[in-house]
Amino acid sequence: MIVPETEPGPPNPILIVWRAIYAWLVGVLFTVAIAIILTVQILPTSRVSLEVGSVAPRDVRSPRRLAFASELLTEDARKNAEESVAPIYTPPDARAARQQIARARAVTDFIRAVRADPYTTPAQKQAALSAIEGLSLLPAHTERLLAYRDETWAKIENELVSALDLAMREEIRENNIAQVRLRIPAMVGIELPEDQAAIAGALAQQLIAPNSLLDNEATAAARAKARQAVEPISRSYEAGQIVVREGQFVGPMEMEALDRLGLLQSRRDWNDLLSYTLHAALVTLLLGMYVRRFEPALWSRPRKLALLAALVLLAILTGKIMIPGRTVLPYLFPAAALPMLIAILAGPNLALLTAAVMGALTGVMGNSSLELAVYAAAGGIVATLAMGHLGRLSSFFRAGLFVMVANVIVILAFRTSPGITDMLGLLTLLFASIVNGGVSAS
Repeated sequence: MIVPETEPGPPNPILIVWRAIYAWLVGVLFTVAIAIILTVQILPTSRVSLEVGSVAPRDVRSPRRLAFASELLTEDARKNAEESVAPIYTPPDARAARQQIARARAVTDFIRAVRADPYTTPAQKQAALSAIEGLSLLPAHTERLLAYRDETWAKIENELVSALDLAMREEIRENNIAQVRLRIPAMVGIELPEDQAAIAGALAQQLIAPNSLLDNEATAAARAKARQAVEPISRSYEAGQIVVREGQFVGPMEMEALDRLGLLQSRRDWNDLLSYTLHAALVTLLLGMYVRRFEPALWSRPRKLALLAALVLLAILTGKIMIPGRTVLPYLFPAAALPMLIAILAGPNLALLTAAVMGALTGVMGNSSLELAVYAAAGGIVATLAMGHLGRLSSFFRAGLFVMVANVIVILAFRTSPGITDMLGLLTLLFASIVNGGVSAS
């Protein structure tokens, strides 16, 4: 007997509305829960909330041995190296000497013309001499210039040019021109009487000009070379060594050490709350859109959806306890365990997305650490891809083994460098990464 097929009944609108409301409610609660977990400091840490100029409330000790290149010390050394390089000047330029001698002859020719002008009064001649550009002649000097005979003035002219020529043969800079002018009187011939020598020297002093200029490009290049020659200056702390003593004023050097040792507690403010809320909303949006688009069966099962949300929140809460302010514990955080559980409950595709999300949140909880983000994401992705038949216990142990390998590779990729000094710390993290794989699989 053939049984006719029954057509499915129309969808229940009340059920559709209820599922939509339930999904939105779970999403909102999920977002709020993640934001609260990320914002609230759950356990006390060894970190301190200090800033430059504050007083340390207690002794702060280094949690581990660490050697690092100090940016402050290196920058101070580089500045000192720059300042130790003397300014570089161009060689004396003979053209400057010729220009000044030509100007001296022009000045003496003008003085000779003023002296010989029969149509001007003595007062007008003194005014003309006082108005010579670039020269400042005393009234007594102008009176004498006008009173000397032509033969006397000719001797003064010759000595003026001769003394100027001798002076301009030296290296004259802007910073030593005053010293050169002081030596001018000694360059005037001794055959001149004192009053005539004084006038020749006074005129020559005012005609002196620099013939060696500052070479800005050469100076900048020399200082840059001196700066680059300074090697980074290292600072080191042993495990348990006091970084800041109780009652000590905290300076830039202490702040740098606290920051490099991971001992600074970030301040919580409204910006942090907004940032963490946005992170939580993004996680909810990614997971929700994926489930709605690619896992419709899961979307229609509210209890299973709530269970998955609870597992994610539990993993984030565990990370919040183990990661912030810790040194080794973040590398023991079994972030790969969550993708393994999601793979069992909802399949590998959602598990892969969850692994990426947990990697991002782990980096956020680790003070925006790219290393921790890659560490957690790589472990979760590798664990998901390595799991075979979910009904076999061996699949979990194989996944844990691959997690160990991925963790070790990430540690070595981020922690090995030519200048590595903390070998004990590296070995500790490698051991923690191996234990992490076993804990994730267990």
